Amino acid sequence: MIKSNIAVKLFLSLLLIVPLIGSAGQVNAEDDITGHPMEEQIRALISQDIMKGYDDGSFGAYDKISRVQFASLISRSLNLEPDTTQNFSDMPSDEETINRIQGAAGAGIITGYQDGTFRPYQQISREHMAVMLKRALDYLQVDAERATLRFADNDLINKDYLEHVSVNVYYKIINGKTINNQQYFAPKEASTRGQAAKVIYELLNTIKAETEPVPDEEDPEKPGTPEEPEEPEEPAKPEARYGIGSFTAAGEMFVEREYATYNEALSAYKGSSGKYLTFGESVIKMNTGIALTVPSPTSSLTNVYNESMTSAWTYVVNDTELRYLDADQDKVKVQVGNKIGYVKHSNVKLIPFSVLEDRSSYSVNASGELVHRVYMNSRDSAASYIAGPAPDSLVQGQTYYSWDGATFYDANGRQVAEGYQYFQHLPARSTTNYTAEEIDQYIIDELKRLEERNPNSTVYKDAYKRSKLVGLGKHLKKVEKEEGVNALMILALAQHESAYGMSERAQTYNNLFGLRVYDDNPANDYFETVQDNVDELLNEFWNKNYIPPTGPHANGAAFGHKGYGFNVKYASDPYWGSKAAGHMYRIDKALGGKDLKNAEQIGITTTTGLNIRTAPELTDQTKLFTYPKTDMPVIIKGEATGASDIPWVKIISDVGVNKEAYVSGHYVKVLPIVK
Repeated sequence: MIKSNIAVKLFLSLLLIVPLIGSAGQVNAEDDITGHPMEEQIRALISQDIMKGYDDGSFGAYDKISRVQFASLISRSLNLEPDTTQNFSDMPSDEETINRIQGAAGAGIITGYQDGTFRPYQQISREHMAVMLKRALDYLQVDAERATLRFADNDLINKDYLEHVSVNVYYKIINGKTINNQQYFAPKEASTRGQAAKVIYELLNTIKAETEPVPDEEDPEKPGTPEEPEEPEEPAKPEARYGIGSFTAAGEMFVEREYATYNEALSAYKGSSGKYLTFGESVIKMNTGIALTVPSPTSSLTNVYNESMTSAWTYVVNDTELRYLDADQDKVKVQVGNKIGYVKHSNVKLIPFSVLEDRSSYSVNASGELVHRVYMNSRDSAASYIAGPAPDSLVQGQTYYSWDGATFYDANGRQVAEGYQYFQHLPARSTTNYTAEEIDQYIIDELKRLEERNPNSTVYKDAYKRSKLVGLGKHLKKVEKEEGVNALMILALAQHESAYGMSERAQTYNNLFGLRVYDDNPANDYFETVQDNVDELLNEFWNKNYIPPTGPHANGAAFGHKGYGFNVKYASDPYWGSKAAGHMYRIDKALGGKDLKNAEQIGITTTTGLNIRTAPELTDQTKLFTYPKTDMPVIIKGEATGASDIPWVKIISDVGVNKEAYVSGHYVKVLPIVK
């Protein structure tokens, strides 16, 4: 129950004059709230001016919500007055948001981090949301009850937050998720605006239900707020079954007939035309379309397995479009990059091309560059970046599609081009044509351009003075010579991972590359200098795990994609390799294009167990190492003549620094590089 104090009385008096929680107001059938699972809660908060939509009239219920946005919601819901003594080092610039943060901080609902920051724009997780909600109850002096937590993922909840979660679960402010007859809390999962509306709605209802009648000092006989009747329990949903279905004109799945077993449904599917095999209301087998990855209760990542589903060889973040190839009762066959893999049904949503409203695509800009537009289905939004020069056969004004960024198809599915991005497939054992002085000058010039393009940004203000990239050219060229890794490749990754050396992690921890920072377990390793951070990248990651052919994450010594290269095991973003290579392309372009104009010839191996030799001879003494996997990018330095009839190719060895080696030309394909 709530104990009486002045703040509580003021809040309760306000609560009595706002519309009753649950009065949703007029429904607009054309908005993006109608039909949302949290529609009632969203409309209730909109009607009370607690939540608002965007300027374009949308609400964005599936958009992720940040720490500052959620704290502001609580502050606005409880009508918290700003405490001007409460400040963080990374406060936003607008006054209204500052007031909301200071109100929540003054009430003890937010406390910030030990370094004095609040990190306002980080996405808020479910467990951090539970912490703020529990503190809101504490502020209003609710003698909160606790539930026994029986989630399958209890161990994933931060032990310091277990009490906060248990209070939320008791009052059903935040509920778990039922998957395969098990309950999960999913503590690390990022929350959306719709979910935030739901928990704020439940918080206010909880406060009402737990409030003792508060006597009015002038009229002590005034009755308190009556308790609301309990809502009847929802009837249990019928058990999902296999079926055959089709899509309506509105894009809704309609199950036409159900079957007792998978095999019965499969037989009916094979004898149908234009139908889909379903389980419940989900498609589990179709002719063509995409397999869109979705998060599980315990992870935001989707593992991609071998056919026996015994070993995961890569992983991708949720909302990734994979090419659907086939499916059976247990798994879905997909294309990831240029490779074939298998994913669990529970980790993907199958969407036929015929009902796709939008998808990721490629186009050509006015400068003849390849623009990759990455569509995010869950948010119905997109972001674009320049990958490099476009293949000549692609024309401006047309839309193209590709699963690996190298083979392109038109809207009818016909292949129209093949062209590989140089910097995406260039092996790390290469050398840039630029000097340390040129690299340093580029860094200064680019940082100044960033500040000019973002005049109102506090992030890039005086970036050319504050960035952790400033003066790094000498060390990059030093490690290029001594460690055998291209200096521009390191700089490109630093730009991509650290917002040009201006990210909080770079500024605070000298961590330019996100080392030891993972999707579901973020960490911050501190380095004395950025030079130490560069050395750590090479000595403990690239030259130890990724470049050597026998390394635990060896899939080719180039940025690559999810089929081969660093990207297979380095990052969950399927386009990480392409994006990092895009930075490398733009660096080279800004410096005059010398690297691309003088491009190395790149080949890719075409078989497993390929031996690399110290000389063009088939002897035990010449064996240098073996590529256990196929698709290993190599730098080709020319042809060589040996004692046998084999067409030998001279390459740069992945083992050692500046060493040449030899391989049979039968097993190396020359990549058509786009220039």
